[in-house]
Amino acid sequence: MILFIGGPPRVGKGVLTRNLSKKLGIPYISTDALRQAARELPAIPKTDNLFKSEPLGEGDNQEEFFNNTKVEDIIDFQNKESEEVARLVKGIVGYFSWSKEHYIIEGVALLPRYYTSEFIKENNIIFIAVGNTNFDTFFKFSWDHRVNGDWLGKTSKEAFEKVIKFSAEFSKIFQNEANKFGYPYYEVNSKDFNNHMTTITEEIVKKIRNIDRF
Repeated sequence: MILFIGGPPRVGKGVLTRNLSKKLGIPYISTDALRQAARELPAIPKTDNLFKSEPLGEGDNQEEFFNNTKVEDIIDFQNKESEEVARLVKGIVGYFSWSKEHYIIEGVALLPRYYTSEFIKENNIIFIAVGNTNFDTFFKFSWDHRVNGDWLGKTSKEAFEKVIKFSAEFSKIFQNEANKFGYPYYEVNSKDFNNHMTTITEEIVKKIRNIDRF
C-alpha cells in the first residue's frame, strides 16, 4: 500500500504525514526531497520545469518573487513543476509497488490530475487530499505559529500573506480535483488545528486498517 498525501504549502500535510507514519509504522518521503535530489543531477538542465517554482521555497529572491508575482502565476509555476515531479513520483512508486513496501509520499506536487485511476489502482495507492480554503483563519493561524528556521522565516508579513493566498486558492484546486476523481478531501480547521489533525489522522488510519491489502 502506498499512501499519497497531497495539498498546498502550510495546510498541515507534514503534521498529518508524521502522525500517520507513527500510527501505521511506515516510513514517508516528501516530493520536495525527490525534486531536490533530481535537481542535484547535472544532466538535468536548469531550464527544466523542476526549477520553475524555486522561489516558492528557497533562494535569495524569495521576498521579491512573492511581492511581485500574481497568485494565479504562482499557481501556474507550481502546476508546471508538479507535472515534472510526477515523473519522479511514478518512478519511485514503481519500485515501492514492485518491492511490496508500504510507504507514504506527501507533497504539494501530488495533484490528482497527473495520476490516472489506472495508475492508482495498479499500484495499490490510496490518495488523500488536504487543504484550507478559509484564507482569514488560515493566515492568522499560520502567522501566529511561525517556526524559526522554516522556509518562510525570513519573509515579511506581506510576502507571507501572498503565500497563504496562494495556498488557499490552490486548496480549492485540490478540493475540486479530489472530488472529480473520487478521492477523499479533508478541509483543515485552523481554529482547532491540533485536535482536528488528530481527528483526521484517526479517520484515515481507521479506513486504511479496514483495507485487506494493508
